[in-house]
Amino acid sequence: MLHRNRFLVLLALAGLLAFLSLSLQFFHLIPVSATKNGGSSKSRKRIMPDPVTEPPTVDPVYEAL
Repeated sequence: MLHRNRFLVLLALAGLLAFLSLSLQFFHLIPVSATKNGGSSKSRKRIMPDPVTEPPTVDPVYEAL
């Protein structure tokens, strides 16, 4: 009987710790280390440059139809 009660207490404690850990992660309550300029290193996005291309020319055959 004592082992069963101890198991249930440990199971409840593990469930409480799992719930607490997940809620701290999903609600962003755990502080994230910021860089020197105040931004977070995880919020950086890669910016793809627009290639410089000439505007499309009008197709005279398409306009004739």
